[in-house]
Amino acid sequence: QIAAEEAAAKAAAEQNATDTEVKARHAAAKSPTAPLVEAVFGPAPAGQGMHSLLDNHLMVQPVRIRQVRVNSLPPTSFVCNPSQASVWSLAAPTCWPSFEAETEQFNRTVPVPGYPTGVELDYMNGTLTNFAPFWEGTTQEYPGGGYAVDIPLNVTQGAVRAVLTSLWEQHWTDEGTRAVFVDIATYNPQLNVYVSARLSLEFTIYGDVQPSSQFRGLKLGPIPELFWDAMARYLEIFSFVLVFGFAAYDTWKVHSVGFKVHFKGLWNVINFIKYACFALLIQTQM
Repeated sequence: QIAAEEAAAKAAAEQNATDTEVKARHAAAKSPTAPLVEAVFGPAPAGQGMHSLLDNHLMVQPVRIRQVRVNSLPPTSFVCNPSQASVWSLAAPTCWPSFEAETEQFNRTVPVPGYPTGVELDYMNGTLTNFAPFWEGTTQEYPGGGYAVDIPLNVTQGAVRAVLTSLWEQHWTDEGTRAVFVDIATYNPQLNVYVSARLSLEFTIYGDVQPSSQFRGLKLGPIPELFWDAMARYLEIFSFVLVFGFAAYDTWKVHSVGFKVHFKGLWNVINFIKYACFALLIQTQM
């Protein structure tokens, strides 16, 4: 019996330690003073007037924090599983459904808080936010609109913490939040590359939060002063001339011998596939 009591006490101590560690991790992740602030909002380079990401990537536009919300519905609503309506009605007077076009919240009886404290956010559609629909969510597809807070450039880390702390204290996210997007645009002068980064947090109806990220890069034209950039430009021009030359030659052959005769040859079919892939590549880079 003594051994059993000691084992139970040891298990309870281990469980308490685990619970404490989990709570500490959750608090660190939720805290507006988490290391993410230092990583994203680094010191502004001298004379640039822009913040940097990891000391190398200049931030070229304000960081936008945007949330997508749904309307609350009565527990007897179809999307709230009417077969369990009695259970829902006992648990809560309303339910918060998963995100759909029909359930998206465009206006709210209780305003969505913004920053500074006291500012109320209005819904902005995709045209106003200048965001296209987000098709790569892990659980849903989301529109480009929502309720957004912009963190401007030329602010200190303390000011950023003040914004996040204010939103945290005002319960900026609640049961109606279905996704939060953090959009960051940076420029790397060494590589001459723009990067658009989107950090996503999707809130499921059963309380889980699913994080994901998306990064898109755009490399501008090569820098003439750099040897390898100049070589890349010349090779790219040569490749375009070569492909278009062969395409013109194959077009002439099709016109000369006819469509059916020309495409009896396997290599002619393969050439056509290569031209289609090349055209698709050009389209994706436009």
